Amino acid sequence: MGERDLGQELSDLCGQALHGEVLGARLRGDHPAQAVLVDDQEAKAAIVQRVRDAFAAVADARQTDKDGRKANPPEQKAAMRERLPMLSNKALTLLVRLSDDELNDVAAEA
Repeated sequence: MGERDLGQELSDLCGQALHGEVLGARLRGDHPAQAVLVDDQEAKAAIVQRVRDAFAAVADARQTDKDGRKANPPEQKAAMRERLPMLSNKALTLLVRLSDDELNDVAAEA
């Protein structure tokens, strides 16, 4: 999976998470049963924010601690999994493997 594929997967997963919230509300009866398609700027902004939050979680997991120690890959994955439970193990592994420059490129494209 390349940089573009990972960015697309993150965007898709954020969209799916948002869709899942609406679907869950419908199933609970908290949301109208009929779907209505609208140009919802607030929803779009929420999706963009979730993608930004995902990349912030990756960047945070890579930060050095107060002793200057950088987390190893399993520790990074564990930290990301807490903040990004919607991502697959494969996606987390790919994020850990990206260099900082590659991560910045993917984040800019997402």
